[in-house]
Amino acid sequence: MEIKAGIREKTGKEVARKLRREGKIPCVAYGRGEPTLHLWVNSDVLRKLLKEERTRGGVEFVTLNIDGVGKKHAFIKEIQRNPISLQIQHVDFRIVHAGEKIYITLPIVLVGEPIGVRRGGVLDQLLHEIEVEAYLKDIPPHIEVNVEHLAIGDTIMVRDLPAQDKLRYTESPDTPVATILAPRVTVEEEKKPEEEEVAPPTEEAPPTEE
Repeated sequence: MEIKAGIREKTGKEVARKLRREGKIPCVAYGRGEPTLHLWVNSDVLRKLLKEERTRGGVEFVTLNIDGVGKKHAFIKEIQRNPISLQIQHVDFRIVHAGEKIYITLPIVLVGEPIGVRRGGVLDQLLHEIEVEAYLKDIPPHIEVNVEHLAIGDTIMVRDLPAQDKLRYTESPDTPVATILAPRVTVEEEKKPEEEEVAPPTEEAPPTEE
């Protein structure tokens, strides 16, 4: 996907607010051996890119077509959002080169229905993404993990992830990725039968003296 990006001649909060009012998102682009570029991109185009990332379930590499600079291959490194409205406020693009080894965070996608789930257990994914080191051409959109064999009580660790000849996981091998929890059993206490209330004996009225 190619995205047109303009150069920001000025920076600062007021400039950023003005850009957002115009339907543009302030950005920066940086990379190894590259000067930091202060940019803006169209907010609608950026939303389309993020939608494609969600649909494909992975990192989307783009070509930034920057005014006066040319084309740069990049991916979204960080997104800053308004904590209340969740609207995008700022985006960091990481510029990459074909022969460069980079660190990038990839989503972990669990595939299949575990044996333990079919027997009443609950699949709990503890690690949803993982950082890897690899050359640009060897980076997959995500890390796919088959969990069909997991029984209740089983756990997959980072060391159990699919072996990758051309990338390296940077996370500790002992970090848990997913586990099958035992089903919760709710035991209701048997209700004791309510005892019949016995009315207190009524006292006989004393005889009336005539």
